[in-house]
Amino acid sequence: RTPLLLVPVANPANAPTLVAVSDALAPRGISRVLLLSVVRPPPEGWSPGTLPRPLVAAQEILGGALSAAFASRMTPEALVTVGEDPWEEIVRVAGAYRCETLLLGLGALDEALIRGPLETLLSTVDCDVVILRARPGWDPAQARRILVPSAGGQEQSHLRARFLGHLARATPREVTWLRILPADSAEVEIRRARRGLKALAQDEAPGGGDVDVVCTGNALDELVRRAEDTDLLVLGIQRLDRRHKAIGPLVMELSRRTTCPMVLISRRT
Repeated sequence: RTPLLLVPVANPANAPTLVAVSDALAPRGISRVLLLSVVRPPPEGWSPGTLPRPLVAAQEILGGALSAAFASRMTPEALVTVGEDPWEEIVRVAGAYRCETLLLGLGALDEALIRGPLETLLSTVDCDVVILRARPGWDPAQARRILVPSAGGQEQSHLRARFLGHLARATPREVTWLRILPADSAEVEIRRARRGLKALAQDEAPGGGDVDVVCTGNALDELVRRAEDTDLLVLGIQRLDRRHKAIGPLVMELSRRTTCPMVLISRRT
């Protein structure tokens, strides 16, 4: 098997960041990376014999992404498709190419996007989805302090382990695994949560990292406070049932109240 990572690229400024993250998610020599640019049909009044403006823009975007990949000694594939709706085209290509993982780069996570095309995509594609919310030009190498909030339970993620492992190989990182419990949690619950969190950290991150269990009546405020001193947040996406994945209200509010880069991971199963 050669698992395929699909990476739609629409903004030239985000191309180097997406390439860097895709390098962390797709092991070289094992996985394939497919850069996708969706071109809208030529506008009214287009003169045959000249290159339509959307196609020229797509060439520039893919050219920049490939240049960034070559600089990192990556050799991805590139694909240009034509479609009126880029979101629908991403879903179609993900299915047609039987992608194992889809990486989406977004500058912001507003409610119209989350409750509209993004939620539809998450509920439709039959693959793992990784969403990156970061400013243009951000480089994962800048993430020295990484916060991984955990909801507990059996939530091991091969994508998260692969991502954290890749970052740790480049340079030492300060990875903190955080579990937030209700303010009135009993001591036995706190000890159980700490044991589970420590086991998860040792399974997924080189060296395990730090483990912290906090009891509070406001989980959101605690996460926002921690995010102020964090270079990268790594979170999971809520799964309602087999075909319905959604970004929950806590993550939505967290994205609104924080500015640090954020990686959201949605598992296929």
